[in-house]
Amino acid sequence: MDKIELRKIAIKRREELPEEKRRQWSFTIQERIHSHVWYKEADIILSYASFRSEVDTGRINRWALEEKKLLFLPKTDGKNHSMEFFRTDLSSLSPGYRDIPEPGDDVPLSSLLSNMGKKVLMLMPGVAFDTECRRLGYGGGYYDRYLGAHQKQVGHRIMLAFETQRLEGITETERDIPPEQIVTNERVYKRQ
Repeated sequence: MDKIELRKIAIKRREELPEEKRRQWSFTIQERIHSHVWYKEADIILSYASFRSEVDTGRINRWALEEKKLLFLPKTDGKNHSMEFFRTDLSSLSPGYRDIPEPGDDVPLSSLLSNMGKKVLMLMPGVAFDTECRRLGYGGGYYDRYLGAHQKQVGHRIMLAFETQRLEGITETERDIPPEQIVTNERVYKRQ
């Protein structure tokens, strides 16, 4: 099965989840992230504003701010096929690329990484995953390109997903930069 078909299957499964179950499972996933050693040690959280049927990131983003961590969310440039993370307090999010909530252009992460030495945790969205921590994104390659340019500054990478998004048959190319762990409502998968 090709990536297009796998994406269709995974998105359909995710969208068919009842709203109450999606809320409960999102809370479980966020609790797992909140108690994770990488989250606790991080000074900077690179997260995302959840969109449509994705794992909700609202609580974990608010917790990061309450705990005085620096929170950055992505802003996508569809024309140049690039992505940058900008610091946010969540008050100025507005619809951006494909109507995904994005921060303003206040403080880009790239302007801080070269001289700060802080611990950085990236929380990644995705469409599907497998037990080997291979991630299937939305097909734009934005996270892979971003990590290709900034991987040394990003300490750890965790994908958030519902267990129903787990599929077999996901392949990787040499351009793919997968998460080190995937946190679901049932367990934590670790890349070997």
